[in-house]
Amino acid sequence: LSKESVHKGYVETINLVICESGNKHDDVWGDNGKAYGRFQYWKIGFYDIAEKTGNQDLLLDWQNPTHQYFIYKEAYKRQMVSKYWTCY
Repeated sequence: LSKESVHKGYVETINLVICESGNKHDDVWGDNGKAYGRFQYWKIGFYDIAEKTGNQDLLLDWQNPTHQYFIYKEAYKRQMVSKYWTCY
């Protein structure tokens, strides 16, 4: 990966989490209680991405901030972000 593409990915990620949650994770619920955390995942969307990226067999918790970031990176690498996040 080039420095430019890494920087672009970093900037897009920061912009997304600022838009979705103000870059806060704990006790940040949205979409009438359906979305949670820094990335504002819906439970069904989180596990859908996990399955589509081949990570369905991992013991992932949709509310865990580290797991949220991991699944986001998997979605980003596969250009799936615009399907799941309105702030993208």
